[in-house]
Amino acid sequence: MVEIKSNCRYVCVELGKNVSLNAVIEGIDEKHVISWLHNGREITRGEEFIGEDGLSEHIFLRGGTNGVFTLEITNAQFLDKGTYSIKVYEQGHDNSLFEITQKDVMLLEVDSYSDDMDMRLEGALVSDSEEYGV
Repeated sequence: MVEIKSNCRYVCVELGKNVSLNAVIEGIDEKHVISWLHNGREITRGEEFIGEDGLSEHIFLRGGTNGVFTLEITNAQFLDKGTYSIKVYEQGHDNSLFEITQKDVMLLEVDSYSDDMDMRLEGALVSDSEEYGV
């Protein structure tokens, strides 16, 4: 039985930085095809990029070793933000694909980062810890 073991997680990456999206899938074999989706639209099927313009220039697939599949985003841009899902198909004898399972694995936020944000964050942490007596 094929099962996507990864839970959905929220990740915020700084604009221009790299991020890896991992999914662990148990029970797959050579008759299965893995597909990555971005905001509900397929961007890969197997090792082929089929999706959105501009994404394939900075997205790379690593996959299958011990059931771990990775989508690597280099130089993250605002268009990369959104929900990433992984879908598993079973390939029939006539090469048709039948969806077995799909699961959201990451909610990605891309944000510009500045020293001002860092200072506001540090201030919030100090006031929170003072409020709770930590």
